Amino acid sequence: PFSIVLELSGDVMEAAFAPVLAAAKAAREMLRKSEDAAPNLADFWKAYEGGAKVIAFETSKLGMAVGSTPIVVEAVPPLAENFSKCLLVFGAKAATLGPKNGKVLHTSVQQHANALLSAVETFAKAAIKAPAKGATKVLNSAGEIFEICDRTEHLPHSNAQAAIAELQPSIGLVADCLSELQEAIDLDKESGPHADDEEEDDVWTDTDRALLPYAAALLKTSGKLLEKSLSLFSASNGEDPAQIAAVDACMDACGPVSELCDDLGAALYPPLSGEDVSEATRALQAQDDIILKAAAALQALLTQDAVAWPNALGNALEHNVAKVLGALSLAG
Repeated sequence: PFSIVLELSGDVMEAAFAPVLAAAKAAREMLRKSEDAAPNLADFWKAYEGGAKVIAFETSKLGMAVGSTPIVVEAVPPLAENFSKCLLVFGAKAATLGPKNGKVLHTSVQQHANALLSAVETFAKAAIKAPAKGATKVLNSAGEIFEICDRTEHLPHSNAQAAIAELQPSIGLVADCLSELQEAIDLDKESGPHADDEEEDDVWTDTDRALLPYAAALLKTSGKLLEKSLSLFSASNGEDPAQIAAVDACMDACGPVSELCDDLGAALYPPLSGEDVSEATRALQAQDDIILKAAAALQALLTQDAVAWPNALGNALEHNVAKVLGALSLAG
């Protein structure tokens, strides 16, 4: 009977794909315990990209067997066994890239490898249910594996490249925050003067307007610090251990800035709370100071020549913070 055939097929599929799920889990554990070595990056990427291509190829073969009507049940176990071996090889190779190659790069590879293993697990679980539920989910999850494998060649190949890829969205977020604030300031100017009426919660008071240019300048300075860090990442050597560590330190410092800029930007809109603006300003200043020191340390590794930008940005930061806090102090 048809129901018995389905049951037998389901048993075969479950037995075939259990090792695949086990191999994916074992590969995840390898990643979690990634080595503290620092492999040659060219050799690593050749092996890592090759491993991803093999997984895509083996997925294609398994997908064709499971997606056939009827399912080619007898072909599945040997294909699944080979797939399991490929996953273990891939996990072992991915685990050779440790934090010594750079924390940002290490995180990038870990995220990609774990995403691929997660897609494999989804594929395997869908394949087990295919005799009863059909192959649609199998084919969809196979497509996800192909997409993740295709991304492999476009991953950042050094710690500096990984830091650039991670920092660029933050620069865009800070620019958006500043642009939105400037648009609100311009709209306020176009709407004409307003009375200092405490009941008007949706407009700035004249006291508020006095600090807005300096707050906007502080946001701009924060963006400049991120941009300067980005340029230093571009100039750094992806193989030098001291520069790798300096890039990591600078990236750690840059990480919270876009959120802190958002906090300040949000606090500046009416009804403006002096306490909230002061708190957000000081928090952003503290983080910008950390970036300034980290970026200056990276700069010192890149050139022995004296550079003016650390003092210039440091002075701008101090000036704008003093003006914002001063305006708040006058407002009482």
